Amino acid sequence: MATDKTSAQFYEEAILEETSGPSNVVGQTFYEPESAEAKALDRAVNLKLDFAVLIVLAINFILCGIDKVKYHWQDIQ
Repeated sequence: MATDKTSAQFYEEAILEETSGPSNVVGQTFYEPESAEAKALDRAVNLKLDFAVLIVLAINFILCGIDKVKYHWQDIQ
């Protein structure tokens, strides 16, 4: 007598078969650098991206301030 399996059980078995290879780590959901060089490169890239975002936000803040000053001076005059 064959056992009846639900679609969820088939899905779970398919996922386990896909992730059970030698190169896959089951349960790892985040990136972790494998060497000190990769860690240094990640840190450098993250620093550059942080500064790029900081510059964009600073320019936006300055432009918002200029815009408010412009409208404020029109109200005074």
